[in-house]
Amino acid sequence: MLATRTTRARWAALGAAVAITAGAGGLTFVSAADGDGGSTFVPITPCRIGDSRSAPNNVGPYEGPIGPAAEYTYDGRGTSGECELPDDATALSVNLTSAAASARSFYTAYPTGETRPLAAHLVPGAGTPVTENGVQVALSDDGKFTVYNNAGTSHVIIDVLGVFVPSSGGGVAGPAGPAGPAGPAGPEKELFSPDGDGDGFGGIYVNAGQIQLAVTAPSGFGPIGDCDDFDPAINPDGTEVLDTYQDEDCDGFQLQTLYTDGDGDYWGVGAGTPTEVDTNTGPPAGLTSNFGDCDDADPSINPNAFDVPGDGIDQNCDSYNEPLSDGDGDLENLGLDHYFGSQCNDGVDNDGDGNVDYDFGFGGGDGECDSEFDAFEGDCDDGDPTVNSAATETAGDFVDQNCNGDDDT
Repeated sequence: MLATRTTRARWAALGAAVAITAGAGGLTFVSAADGDGGSTFVPITPCRIGDSRSAPNNVGPYEGPIGPAAEYTYDGRGTSGECELPDDATALSVNLTSAAASARSFYTAYPTGETRPLAAHLVPGAGTPVTENGVQVALSDDGKFTVYNNAGTSHVIIDVLGVFVPSSGGGVAGPAGPAGPAGPAGPEKELFSPDGDGDGFGGIYVNAGQIQLAVTAPSGFGPIGDCDDFDPAINPDGTEVLDTYQDEDCDGFQLQTLYTDGDGDYWGVGAGTPTEVDTNTGPPAGLTSNFGDCDDADPSINPNAFDVPGDGIDQNCDSYNEPLSDGDGDLENLGLDHYFGSQCNDGVDNDGDGNVDYDFGFGGGDGECDSEFDAFEGDCDDGDPTVNSAATETAGDFVDQNCNGDDDT
C-alpha cells in the first residue's frame, strides 16, 4: 500500500490563482488558469495517466526518474496514458505520487505554458519509498499540465480520479438510463394483387410477378384475398348466402343447410340446420346437404337410386314402385314401358333428336327413354318377341335381333 507523508508547505501565487483544499496527504494546493470560468466536477473510474517506472509499470510518455529542477508534461484531454478524458476538460483531480525519492524535494503541478507558481503539491523526503497527495490541477488552453520536481530524483506516478468540464457544456456522459417506451409504429407495407372485378380486393390466384408490396394499393390493385375475382359479390367482405354452394366471404366455408344422413348414402332427413361447411372437406360425417331420403336406415334407398320394378320397394323415394310389364312377352325389359312413360314405346321421335323410343344403350334416346334405360338393357324392340338379347342374329336383314347394336353378328 502506498505510504503517505503529510507536510506543510508555503505557497504563493505568481501569475495564477491558487486555492487551498484539504487533500489526502495534507494541504492541497490548486492552481487555476487566469480567466477560468465555472466548471463542474465529474468523477470517473480512476485511471493512470503516467508512471515513470520501468516496465511493466511504465505508463505514459516518460520512463525513468525525474531529475532536479526538471519538468514532465502530460495531456489532460483525449487519450492519455491509460485514460480516455473529455475533449473539453478544464482541470483534473489527480493523485500525485513520488516513488524512490533520492532527496528532500517538492512537486508543483500547474497549467503548461503558464508561470510556475511557488506552490508545493507534494513534498517527498529523502529515502522515502512512496509519498502521495490529492491534487486538482488546471489545464492549459491546449489541455496540458506540467509537474515540476525541485530537487533530487524520483519516479512520478499520476492517477486521474475526476475531471472538471465547463458547466454550460456538461460533463462526461453518465451511464445510459432505462429505455423509454416504444414510439408509435410507422406505416406497414402489405401485398396487393390485381382487382379484376373492382370489389376492392385482389385475387388470390395470381402469378408472383403480379404481386406488389406497398403502403397503399396501386391503381387497379387491392389487398390479396378475393377467392373469385370475377364476381364482385364474392370477397372477404362478402355476405354468406344460404345454399348457394359458394364461399361468398372467402373464408374457406360455405353456408349450407345440412340434414341428418343416418345410412351414409349422402341423402338426409329432418328439418335441416344452416351450417358453415369446409369447402375442402365437405359436410361432416353423418350430415349431408341433400334432402329427400325416404329410408335413412338403408343406403340403397334414396332419390338417386334405381327403382326395381315389381319388388314392392320404393327405392328412388318417388312414392311409387314400378310394376312389371313385358310388351312382347320375351321376359326382357320388364317394367320399362311404365317406368319410362308412354314416350318410350310410341314410335314417335318425341324430343326431335332423330332417335325414336329406346337408345339401346348407346345414348341419345327419346324423351323419357333417356334416363335409366341401361339398367334394364337387353330388349331393343319390346314390340317384337323375336328381338331380344338371346335371339339369333340374321346378318344383312337390317334388323338387330340380338340387340348388340350390330346387324351382322
